Amino acid sequence: MKRMRWEKGILALIGVLVIFAWAHPAAAKEKILIKIGLAVSRAHTEYKQCERFKEIVEEGSKGEIEVSIYPGGQLGSNKELFEALKLGGLQATTTASSFTTSSFPESGLFDLPFLFRDFDHADRVFDGAVGQGFAERFRKKLGVRIVGYSSAGFQGFYNSKRPIRSIEDLKGLKMRTMESPVLVESMNAYGAKAVAMALTEFYSAMQQGVVDGGENSIVTYETQKHQEVAKYFTDSKHKYLPMLMVASESCLQSLSPAHQKLVLEAGAQSALQARKIYAQEIEDKTKKAQAGGALIGKLNPGAEKEFQRVLEPVYKKYSEKIPGSKETLAAIQSTK
Repeated sequence: MKRMRWEKGILALIGVLVIFAWAHPAAAKEKILIKIGLAVSRAHTEYKQCERFKEIVEEGSKGEIEVSIYPGGQLGSNKELFEALKLGGLQATTTASSFTTSSFPESGLFDLPFLFRDFDHADRVFDGAVGQGFAERFRKKLGVRIVGYSSAGFQGFYNSKRPIRSIEDLKGLKMRTMESPVLVESMNAYGAKAVAMALTEFYSAMQQGVVDGGENSIVTYETQKHQEVAKYFTDSKHKYLPMLMVASESCLQSLSPAHQKLVLEAGAQSALQARKIYAQEIEDKTKKAQAGGALIGKLNPGAEKEFQRVLEPVYKKYSEKIPGSKETLAAIQSTK
């Protein structure tokens, strides 16, 4: 009798566990977590890109993968996020190619000013053989997969002192650049004093007078509220900034083939959306920046030639310093 009661008790317990597992599938199968860290705010195109990535992955995996996004530098600066990704402490992030130059010097080629003619030219370069070859070399050396190419647009100069209409107007200004040797040397070649620092430190550095200004797209300028501390913005379009959505290769390899395919498709689709959003936002962010006090102008006619002239030694140095760069630069410049 006791044995029958014991067996009934066991059967009842098994029944409860089966019902619990059916009602709570997470208890039966643990969710896969993908954590994305961002240096930019929720208002930025990169955040919207990651929201789309999250939507595609979570829907396509039927909830088996959960994506969490941490914007505004919560998990660190661009440089810190990229280092965390390489070490496996973070699954994904978006980063300007400029922030990867210390780990992968070839990225510095994309920092050369006046290299890309327009958005269409850049898209054809990164969607074609140049972009594919770069991504494969990047993956092999760093263990980081580029899952989507977008951009932070064409950059302009801005500062708190005066309008910049020619190269002469930059002389003596303390100008922030991203932490890329090509960008630092380019800014110094203009006659400014380059100061490399993280985006998360940039606003307070301008506020405190550590730097007078820097270079960014109008979208980053407005979403980071830089017009509040540096009202003179020049729409110079001197520098195109590729954005990479990157994922840890070890994270990808830990996924099933179906989930790997889903993540790669989500990266590509969300990057294409980011390109479209960025193109749409330029006009909107320009108006908002002006409403916030920005005075927006352009370079004087013909001023580009002087910038290009002083950049010749920088182009020469990096085309000789980085293996294969002459061929890559020729391929970029010949892309129609």
